Amino acid sequence: MSESDVLLRKADKMVGNRCFMLMLNAVSYAAWMTGLAVNTGTSVGQEVPFWGYLQTVGMVGWVLSLIGVGWTMLDAYLHREITVLVDDERTKHVTAWAFGAGYLLLLFPLAGIYTASYFMPVDIRFVIPIMLAVGVVGPNVTYALLFRN
Repeated sequence: MSESDVLLRKADKMVGNRCFMLMLNAVSYAAWMTGLAVNTGTSVGQEVPFWGYLQTVGMVGWVLSLIGVGWTMLDAYLHREITVLVDDERTKHVTAWAFGAGYLLLLFPLAGIYTASYFMPVDIRFVIPIMLAVGVVGPNVTYALLFRN
């Protein structure tokens, strides 16, 4: 196997690790914030211990995924010959899309909640964690799905 094939295989592995860590980060953060919102806000008919467990498991998963994301960033820094193959001109637009998606996914629901607050009571303890989760999940999922697909 030639050296270029080895580098391409390592680049594919780097892309897979990056996408997996971003998706794990998004799912675990959404679980953590949803558990927090339901546990401290309005109950939706489930037993509170379930939401407490979900919150704890989500927080642990999020911390582990942050460590994994940090590892992928360190790996990209240490192996620049592979990073050049992964992060090139074709992937610049993905970063712009991810930030744009995160901004819009946070802005539009926030405007909707602000408007709804004029017509009905809004429990901010329930809404803010969900909004934070949407703001984190949006860019992560957008980046992971659009990157090299």
